Amino acid sequence: MSDKASGFTLLDIFLSVAIIILLAAALVAPKTGQKSDRVPAVSVSRSAEARIAVPDKGSVKREIQHIVVRNDTLSALVIRFCGGHLGALARVMRDNALDNPNIIHLNQTLVFKDECLSSPEAVKTQNVFPGKFTKHGAASQEKRFLKTDPEKLRFRQTLLARLGLKNAECLYVVHTGRWQANTLKRIECIRENYGDVIRAAAREHQLPATLIEAIIYQESEGQPDAVSPTFCKGIMQFESRTAKGYGVKDVYDPFDSIPKGAHVLADYIHQFRGDFDRGIASYNQGPGAVRNLIRQGGNTHTLPYVVKVKKVFRLLESQTHNQ
Repeated sequence: MSDKASGFTLLDIFLSVAIIILLAAALVAPKTGQKSDRVPAVSVSRSAEARIAVPDKGSVKREIQHIVVRNDTLSALVIRFCGGHLGALARVMRDNALDNPNIIHLNQTLVFKDECLSSPEAVKTQNVFPGKFTKHGAASQEKRFLKTDPEKLRFRQTLLARLGLKNAECLYVVHTGRWQANTLKRIECIRENYGDVIRAAAREHQLPATLIEAIIYQESEGQPDAVSPTFCKGIMQFESRTAKGYGVKDVYDPFDSIPKGAHVLADYIHQFRGDFDRGIASYNQGPGAVRNLIRQGGNTHTLPYVVKVKKVFRLLESQTHNQ
């Protein structure tokens, strides 16, 4: 009788323990599942919000990736993404391993980082790759630069004394009237100081004198000491390689650089079989960049530089015919 009772007790204990284990498992499993679903999601979300909303100074690097579309220029993109400072161009070129600021390709991905904005001191003295910008004239950039650089002002005074121009003062007058009136006043000043050499260059290279005047106006507004942010120099804005190739002895001497600049323009127009738009675009961007644009289906006549030059050219031609 004692053996039977003992067996019943062991079985009862065994069943009780099994039931307890099953109940415990049923109660614990939902809590574990809820924790695994909820905690990582909340953790990741908070972490992302913290990085975006309250980053530690200097600890988070932000970058913008831009896919190049038609009519994009590197200079315009630098202005757009780097706080309006063309002085950041050199850093952007290094970040993207670019050799020429005038050559970017359709669908190319460019990276603009937080550090692309240089300090004001670096912007003043940045030595970047030679080239020109399509949307920002060299002369206007130069005037802002000279206002903050006494050494450049001294250079201007020395250069003008050496050149002995008829009326150098009018080249630096800032006109505040309408565009047409302002342009004609500046062209009148350009003709007063350089008219003879412009007409001689036009005859030699079979170009309209008014086209050379329009190029001068767009490049430097006739200022012989103009220097662009990319270090193109002089009234015709020669970069060093082109100046050397065309035998320019002094890029700051208009009586040397105007005939050579007309020669360059005439050569580019000839390369494109007399197409003035492509020749003018080549003077600004280089013939290689223009050929790339054409291969991609682009039109040179819509380029801002070409539009501006032709606007001045048409104005001067209309004035000539009306006289």
